[in-house]
Amino acid sequence: MKTITVSLVFMVFIGCSAVAQQSKNPNVYLDALKLLDASFSNTGTGAPQNDYFFEVVKKYGLNRSNIVSNPFLKDFVPSVRHANNGSLTDDFKITPVEKTSAGSLSLQAALINGTANFMAGRFKEEVLSASIDYIFKAIVKNTEETKLTRGVFPKTYALIEELYTKHSYYSADLVYLKQVAQYDLNQLPDNLVLNLDAILPKLADKPDYKDLILAAHGIYKNTKKGNNTEKIITALAAVKYRDGGKVKNIFSLLDLVSQALIATKNSPNIWVSSDELPPVLEERNKSAQSIFFYGLLFEQLKTIPFIRPYLMEGGVYIDDTKVLSEKMYKLIVVSDKLNQAADYVKNKKAEIASVQDAIGYMKVIEEVIIEFNGEINSIKELGIVIPEEAITILSRYIDLAEPVMQRDYQRAIASMLIEFGKYTRVNEVYNKHLTFIAQLADVKSAADMEALMNAYALPIGSSSIKRQSTFNLSVNGYVGLTGGTEKAYGSFVNQSKANIGLTAPIGISSTFASGRLTAFVSLIDLGSVVNQRLNNDTTSYTDFKLEYFFTPGVGLFYNVPKIPVTAGIHWNYIPNLRTIKYETGAATITETNRSVSRFNVSVLVDIPFFTLFNRTKNE
Repeated sequence: MKTITVSLVFMVFIGCSAVAQQSKNPNVYLDALKLLDASFSNTGTGAPQNDYFFEVVKKYGLNRSNIVSNPFLKDFVPSVRHANNGSLTDDFKITPVEKTSAGSLSLQAALINGTANFMAGRFKEEVLSASIDYIFKAIVKNTEETKLTRGVFPKTYALIEELYTKHSYYSADLVYLKQVAQYDLNQLPDNLVLNLDAILPKLADKPDYKDLILAAHGIYKNTKKGNNTEKIITALAAVKYRDGGKVKNIFSLLDLVSQALIATKNSPNIWVSSDELPPVLEERNKSAQSIFFYGLLFEQLKTIPFIRPYLMEGGVYIDDTKVLSEKMYKLIVVSDKLNQAADYVKNKKAEIASVQDAIGYMKVIEEVIIEFNGEINSIKELGIVIPEEAITILSRYIDLAEPVMQRDYQRAIASMLIEFGKYTRVNEVYNKHLTFIAQLADVKSAADMEALMNAYALPIGSSSIKRQSTFNLSVNGYVGLTGGTEKAYGSFVNQSKANIGLTAPIGISSTFASGRLTAFVSLIDLGSVVNQRLNNDTTSYTDFKLEYFFTPGVGLFYNVPKIPVTAGIHWNYIPNLRTIKYETGAATITETNRSVSRFNVSVLVDIPFFTLFNRTKNE
């Protein structure tokens, strides 16, 4: 597993950051301690304590008149003189480290070897250009693929669409495309949320799943910001979920409980343990702390519509404090999980040194939510059951975030398709297109880019320029197969036979008829040397001379639209090529260095070297 450096400093037990999101819910436990202290304190005359008591309960909607309706507090009038809200201030930035990879020739011989190498390379490039054009067309033209690709790679898709309209790809275009793809991949967790309907259309009728993806995104963003568990819970409650949805209700309730359980400054934990707040006993004088806590919590829970029925019997609120506190106790047992989340960082001595540690922290937050949801699901009166499969969305999202944070681009796309593939419109071609872009984004050097795209300074698809012109004049090469008849010229007898093989002529091409036809004047043919290069033979021959490859000729070719393939007829003359034998009378005559002419049909890949003149169709 790849690891990267992540810096994290948690300054435990320092007050809330001014810029951090604050919960609107009060700290019930701390207020309960204030009431407890005021009720049993012997200081003061009593009147100031009573006033302070009502200042505390005022935030819960209670006053001297209606407090008698609270079954816990109706017999008391008491507060803590100081209490800390228990917040953490902890800023850390996840800053992933980029992954790291890991005899003199004659002038004519050098020219021939270099040209052959160039033509072999350009042959491969033109074939690759056609493949890229095909992929870009599939991405841009297919409706379903377009939705997915645009959703996952919005900026990359826009650039591909622009490049496809030109049908011509320069190395600079592809380098920039790589950078844009990297940007989109780094934004993948965000893009998944922003373009949720396009990427995961099968969730259209699963609103709880969509809300849980929003929640998972909240965990991811707040972890990156360096927020502690308390602030993350508050931030999750503030996410814009579907109104009245189960997920919104659960996170609103979780935030209320989290704030209610904030412990004192001197506590070893951020949240008071549920063990310290057992349900109220029948002997009320032995449960004072619980009485005040559940009394205030009761007023908080009454403000939540879906909770009210849980606190009622026969349409009226339960008056039995033992029964009522037992019901509320089920909601606060999550406190131990909350403290485990805070302890995760504390146990690492306030430093998370890898993405794996950060992912682990996200998973602890996930466990808090899962446990709380499980407890809520067990309370049938609440009616907000979220299926187990839906809750797994949290884990799926975190598994997607991990390779993104590590900048393991190919694994990020694989993870998205594995974790969320069942919610896309599944089609194998999706994998090919998304993986193609991910591979492009994953190149680390110019050499890698060349290996992936065979990109050179000249436009890879320069053959397309001719196909979009009314007239074009260029120095041109071709590589492909040729076959036809060959005539060898003897002193007394000419011999004819069939020929077939690889050809690589170079000459001047004149393209006309709106790019459909090319008249070609060839000068040399490096077919034999290019054939060796295509077979990975890198030998440079020191005795090469241009005259060995001098093959003047003429041809007329048809240019296949949109791909760099040309087909047509070609006649050329090759001096001093053959040794022939023929009979004359009773003698057999052998003649060497006889010239031949060929009239062939060829299928070729079009490789323009550079353009001498060009007039486009729009001019």
